[in-house]
Amino acid sequence: MSSLDNLPEGSKWLPVTSRSEWLWVICVSGVVLFLSTISYLVAYQAQTPDLAFNGAVLDRPDYAVHLATMQLGARGDWSYHFLFTHEPHPGAYVKLGYIALGHLAALFRLDLPLVYQLARLAFGFSASLMIYLFLAVVFNEIYWRRVGFLLAVLGSGLGWMQMLLSWFPQADISPVDFWLVDGYVFFSILTFPHFSVVLTLIIGMIVAYLGYIKRGSIWPIVSVIVFGVCAQAIQPYSAIVADIAIFGAFLGWSWQNRQIPWKEIGILAAIALSQVPLFAYNSLVFQSGPVWEAFVAQNITLSPPPVYYFWGYFLFWPFVIIGMGKLLIILKAETDSRRVDNLPGLMAAGSWIIGVMILAYLPTVLQRRFMLGFTVPLSVLATYALKSAVFHWLDKRQARGLEHWKGLVPVLLIAFSMISSLFLGLNTAWFAAQRPQALFDSTVVVNAVDWLGSQARQEDVALASERTGLLVASRTGLRVFLGHPIETMDYQTKSSQVRDFYQGKIAPDWMYKRGIRWVIWGPAERELSGSDRLGLELEQTYQDQDITIYKINP
Repeated sequence: MSSLDNLPEGSKWLPVTSRSEWLWVICVSGVVLFLSTISYLVAYQAQTPDLAFNGAVLDRPDYAVHLATMQLGARGDWSYHFLFTHEPHPGAYVKLGYIALGHLAALFRLDLPLVYQLARLAFGFSASLMIYLFLAVVFNEIYWRRVGFLLAVLGSGLGWMQMLLSWFPQADISPVDFWLVDGYVFFSILTFPHFSVVLTLIIGMIVAYLGYIKRGSIWPIVSVIVFGVCAQAIQPYSAIVADIAIFGAFLGWSWQNRQIPWKEIGILAAIALSQVPLFAYNSLVFQSGPVWEAFVAQNITLSPPPVYYFWGYFLFWPFVIIGMGKLLIILKAETDSRRVDNLPGLMAAGSWIIGVMILAYLPTVLQRRFMLGFTVPLSVLATYALKSAVFHWLDKRQARGLEHWKGLVPVLLIAFSMISSLFLGLNTAWFAAQRPQALFDSTVVVNAVDWLGSQARQEDVALASERTGLLVASRTGLRVFLGHPIETMDYQTKSSQVRDFYQGKIAPDWMYKRGIRWVIWGPAERELSGSDRLGLELEQTYQDQDITIYKINP
């Protein structure tokens, strides 16, 4: 029997054994997924014979990248190539999640946008279940599990209040509640499936390690390793967040048992070593040539000033501070710390919070990317504070009748913390109903792009405005000269070159040297040129209403 078996008795593993408890989690998760889908339903319903919904209610450029990546898988590739830039470059085995979805779509002959939405819902559901499982490991009482779950999945900050008051610390940065997709579980579920699957995997790593602590079996460690490698394959740097939390759980276990567990240090080393091969591979890929190096140089996701995180998670911070203070008191006290619900789990959440806030301001270009699912550890500590400190304090004031009102505290916290999330979901639905240009494309343009996809060769490069370039790469899998601020290399220069070309300031032979074989002339290109006519003699191969496609024959 392992020495780990002498830990305090808690809920059995798996900790959720009641059918009614699983039913509650499934139903609430279903409601959350429905809320995240309303805007898409409204957008598809708002389509007309002349306007087609492009599939994204938020962040269309990145949605186009993910759909273009799925195009690679749909045509049988497993290596990733940039489709938003014209330069030749070696492929690499990165972004495998979306490539796998493309293969799946091809296997079942499904449209890529449909598979994308199904993946968004499926992985949003898996992330929700894993979050609840994490809370179930930490808290024995179902009530507190549910409080923590609602805070984690729907919680946000006071961005809505900042918007109402028009108060922004910096004029060029809006509240993070409404643009930091990574940092909020609901926002992630609403937008990108890869955030949900990575969140599922990194929380799965933490839960599996806590399961190892409970049972002493080696199989949970195998799960930790497998989940970590899978997370790296989808988002290379994501596993470090789970590593930090796991190290916190290890510290909590060590403190609880008052010993240096050398065997468990070896387990931690094995987990770290399992992540080295993919870490080394990704490091080599990002240095494998000028195109990959240019991508790294442009892929800058810095954190906003700390005041934005302060307001973006404002309702959590007081309770997190109380929860951490309570933990420190327990760790410092001579009394038996085993009376804490699950000290390793709480320490995992605390380490996650501290570690991510440090990573968010280290001198790297990935700062805010480490904020993925940040409401999860915040909700764990906030729930612990409510249970162990706030409710305990109110219980001591029975003579004042405060114990009758204590149930309102978590209700009010949940209600106010979910306002930004609800506002985000409902506002995107309202916005979609207006058929804005950001979400809808002319069906004439869509048909022209589809025709181009059926005629062009895979190695051809198309020249168009940035807006049309997004559509071409995402719908056809063809390379475009310009299309995305990060995945188009030397983006600023190319933006100027495309504008100058359509304004007649660059001669046609400029295109030949760059492998451009198709030129699109449509509404977005007319707007870019400021003219109703492309002043070049090119071979016209497609024309329908206000869009023309030319073929370049050098």
